[in-house]
Order: sequence, then C-alpha cells, then structure tokens
Amino acid sequence: MTPITTPWTCPLVYTRTDNTMVPRALWWCVLLDIMGVGLVIPLLPSYARDLGAGPLFTGLLGTAYGLSQLVGASVLGRLSDVRGRRFVLFISLAGAASGYTCLALAVGVFESLPLLFLSRLPIGLAKQTMTVARATVGDCTAAQGDLRTRRMGRLGMVAGTGFIFGPAIGGILSATAGRAVPPVLAVCLFCAALVIARGLPETAPQLVDAKDGKQKEAADAAAAAAAAAAAAASKKRPPLLAWLRQYPLLAKLLAYRGLVDFGFMLVQSTFAIFCTERFDMKPRGTGMVLAYVGIVSVGSQGWLLPALIRRLRPSDGQMLLSGGALVSFALAATALAPGYRSFMAALVPLAIGSSVFKTAASAYASKCVPRDEQGAASGATDSMESFCRVVAPTVGGALMQRYGSAAPGCVGALAAAAGVAALWGLLPRARAPPPSKAKDE
Repeated sequence: MTPITTPWTCPLVYTRTDNTMVPRALWWCVLLDIMGVGLVIPLLPSYARDLGAGPLFTGLLGTAYGLSQLVGASVLGRLSDVRGRRFVLFISLAGAASGYTCLALAVGVFESLPLLFLSRLPIGLAKQTMTVARATVGDCTAAQGDLRTRRMGRLGMVAGTGFIFGPAIGGILSATAGRAVPPVLAVCLFCAALVIARGLPETAPQLVDAKDGKQKEAADAAAAAAAAAAAAASKKRPPLLAWLRQYPLLAKLLAYRGLVDFGFMLVQSTFAIFCTERFDMKPRGTGMVLAYVGIVSVGSQGWLLPALIRRLRPSDGQMLLSGGALVSFALAATALAPGYRSFMAALVPLAIGSSVFKTAASAYASKCVPRDEQGAASGATDSMESFCRVVAPTVGGALMQRYGSAAPGCVGALAAAAGVAALWGLLPRARAPPPSKAKDE
C-alpha cells in the first residue's frame, strides 16, 4: 500500500487494503476536536446560570444539541460514504468552529441566552468528527481478526486524552481569565484541526479507485468517476430506519446498546448538578473530576484493553457484555456513594466499563455492514446516541428533582442491566459483514 502524494492544495487519494494503517492526521484531528469540546462542556450549566437561566434551560440546551445531532449524524454519516470522509470532516470542523464562535459571543459579548441556545444547533448538526473517525477506522482495517477492535480502542484513547486536558484547562481558564476564553480557545483548536485535515487522505471505498503506481491525473479521474457513480446511487438510498431493516443484526445491536447508553447518559447529563448538590463542587472542581475520569479512560483503552485482547483474545461480544455489566454496577455505586472518596473510586469501573463497552460496540457495528456502508453504520450509531441525549437530560432532571440526586444513577443502572440482558441473546459472536454493494476494483 502506497499513498499517492500530491500538494497540500490537492485532494489525496488513499489506496485501501485490509489491515492498512489508519492515517495519523485522523488521530490529531480527533484529539484537537475532543479537547475543544472538553474545554466548554463542563461550563455550560454555569454559563446558563450566570446569564439568569434555571435548570430547565440547561436541560433544553442538552435536548437541542441531541435533536440537532440526531439529524446531523444520520445525514453526514451517509454523506461520507458518497462524498468522502475528508469532505465531511471539513464540514464537521467548520461547523464546530462556527458554533463555538457563537457561544463565545453569547457569554462574552452579548450575554444572551437565546444566542447561547442557538450556538448548540450548528454544533449538533455539523460536528460529526467521531462519526467520520469511526468510519475511517472501519475503512482501514479488516473485519476479521481483532485489529479493528484495537484501532477503535486507540480512537477512544485519543478522544479520552482530549477529554483529560479539555475540562481541566477549561475550568482553570474560566476561573482565572474569564468565561469567554474557553470557547475562544476551542475555536482555535478546531481551526488547527481544519489545517491538519487538509493532509488527511481519502479512505471511503467508493471513492478509492486509484492503485499503486498510477499517476495523479489518473487517480483524480478515477476518484471523480467513483464519486459521480456513488452520488447517483445515493439518490436511491432509503431513509435511515428503512436502511436499518436491511441489517437486522445492526438494528438490534443499536437498540440494545441504546439502553446502556441511556443509563450512562442519565448520569452524564446530571453529573455537574450531582457534584454540586452532593459535594458542593464548583465548575473548576467538576472539570478536574472529568479530567480524572478521562485519565482512567485513556489508561483502560491505551493499556488495559490492548493487554486484554493480546492475552485473552476475547470476542467483541464478550467485551460488550462484560463492559456493559461493569457500567451497570458502577452507575449504582456512583449514585449511592456515601462520601467523596467512594464516589471517586466508583468512577474508575465506570470509566473502564464504558471504554470497553463502547469500543467493542463500535467494532461490532462496523462488522455488521459492508465496507462501503461504514459511514452509514457510524452515523446510525451516533443517531442512536443522539436520541439518548435528547431524552436523558429531561428524564434525569425530572428524576433528580422528584426523587433526589441518586435517582438518575439508580435508574441508569437498571436500564444498563436491561441492555446487557438483551445483548446476551444477541451475542457472543460477530458475524461476517455482508458482501460489499460497490464493485471492488
């Protein structure tokens, strides 16, 4: 496998073969993207509170983001199969930069709640970096063997690294330099990722028709022809739900995984309020706790998961079940922790279980579809997560208000346990992906 080198201003064509290397530029784009998100996410409740909003508005921020991402993930994931991963990554990073610019203006210049609300819409609609990243990893790894699972683990590790530094830096900057500084820095990181993305080679199978030794002109012509053919074929693509009926294994996996993700997001969406009510934490303290969770997550995906795969050779199904069970236990332990130390201890199995579960689920989902549908599968996964993000903040807030701060964690643990029980009948072995619909060149 030899990439065809071209000037920075020209599109790169990447020859796809099984077990090839994931482009390094992708890791850097994901790192900067997640770091930019982490700078701001823990601060959103305090932004809304400082501008005079109550808990209801904070919940609406999460709901608006989830609804817009529900649409964006489905559309852009499938678009990446047709127009290419690189093209959609540009849209994602540009949309993120515009959304966080709007956020900086809302909290630093105009002090406007409507503008703060509107800033979440372009972020949800356009920022689908992880959708593209998972599809790219699927393009560059074979469905057989454990390489795809290990590369998905590395993707999670890179994202976790960004979430170590982002919340910690954002909390410090907000307390010392002003509340508008974290979103401004996030915009700078997204712009830097856009520059790096220019060097990202194309990996979408429908666009990669260039072979080793071809000249640039021939490669560009082949890619253009493939793009035209794919665009014509895309007009016949059914809506997402109809498309999922073609892959019942994937549909069931997403439905059952959704129960675990919903349980996790019940706690995630109320985490800042939980920390404030239970331990009287300030935004800086919450950011430090999230950084601590990120460190555990990176350790589990960068060291624990590879060692586990290397020594025990577990299937994706076994990792799904064990990770989901650990999430269920840890959610209950976190909610019922009697003190700060036990709370911090319970976050360790929660971070490890979530990392293992999501890595295995992403690898399993990518093996349920042909290689020219990786973007659609990744988009469907994000759409499922977005649906959970729409529902979880409202349900979590209502549970917390009516039954106390421990209620979201306890209900989340039951939901995760139900998801694991449902997955038990679907797993343990992943099936070989269906034959590709696109003609292999």
